[in-house]
Amino acid sequence: MICLQENIGEQLLGIDEVKITNIIQKPSCTIVEVELKNKEIKVCPCCGNDVIYFHDKRVREIKDIPLFGKPLYIHLTEYRYQCSKCKRKLKKNPKFVAKRSRISDRLKLKVYEKSSKSITATDIGKELNISTNTVCRLLEKINIKRKTLPEAMCIDEFKGDSGKEKYQVSLGDAKNHEIIDILPSRKILELSKYFGNIKKKNE
Repeated sequence: MICLQENIGEQLLGIDEVKITNIIQKPSCTIVEVELKNKEIKVCPCCGNDVIYFHDKRVREIKDIPLFGKPLYIHLTEYRYQCSKCKRKLKKNPKFVAKRSRISDRLKLKVYEKSSKSITATDIGKELNISTNTVCRLLEKINIKRKTLPEAMCIDEFKGDSGKEKYQVSLGDAKNHEIIDILPSRKILELSKYFGNIKKKNE
């Protein structure tokens, strides 16, 4: 357990909307316990009633980018309230993580950032403490802008681990010897789909 002076914890974590109540250092990870600074609900957004009662609280575990060189877990205490009129359960939703998600938005952005550096989903997962399948699911939700095709290109297959296929394909510019991309599969269908989505330089 680490004692925190006022505002030191927030600066360390870099999330303005939360107040850190405790930091727990374990051999395998760091746990940061937080709650929203503005967690109370004074008016029901559903019916406009201003008589709101506290209902309960629960802890939500959220994976974040590594801290102190170790995996980081944010334990967010969420406070739920109930409207005295319409009986709806209410709570404030944090901005740093999507609703019902267990992965912070900035961790997702880190996955997208690393995916553009021609490393495998497995390597991304190991570095960021998330599963290969999770990395693949996140990448499937976005359309990553690919480089245009060069005049001459080298294509080679190698044994790797993309989380789906045993063999992967590397694409390189034959003139400047730079890697263009690494494809997770060598199957004809996947290659056709990939190349079909890339514009030529003169298009």
